[in-house]
Amino acid sequence: IDEGLDQTESFLSEYQMCREMQAEDFVMDKDFLDQVARSSFEQSEAAIGEQGLVHLYVMSIQPDYNADEDAEQSFEKMQSVYDRLKAGESFQSLARQYSTDDLAPNGGEAGWISRSQLPEDVAQIVFSLHDGEFSQPFISEGISFIVMVDKHRKLGTFEENMHDIYE
Repeated sequence: IDEGLDQTESFLSEYQMCREMQAEDFVMDKDFLDQVARSSFEQSEAAIGEQGLVHLYVMSIQPDYNADEDAEQSFEKMQSVYDRLKAGESFQSLARQYSTDDLAPNGGEAGWISRSQLPEDVAQIVFSLHDGEFSQPFISEGISFIVMVDKHRKLGTFEENMHDIYE
């Protein structure tokens, strides 16, 4: 080392080649990766369940306690929004305008959701809807909601999802 042999081009090249070979064996253990990927898929499959996923939109109105508003009054507001939905107005537009949750700027889009990610009372409503359908207003935990299911999707098999899992 004192003579600088560890800085020569031939030493550094050989050292780099040895490191890559060791890293490849360590990082690229295909059997291990397959086992982890399959385990990950099985955990997802158990969490998602037979009903699959829904692409969900959520609109919620919380009572404005600063204005002495209660859950019933916020529900009345949601009922008027529901009437506008039935008249053909856009869910996303109304969610941006009236929803009081963090999803409002995205038109209420919550993304792909499994039943296990929702409170059971909400899951019953969500998973009873067909593609493109929205719910009637309902109250859960003191908050008024309308939900819309854009699409349903089944998880599929490991082989069908293998590329996404490895990504």
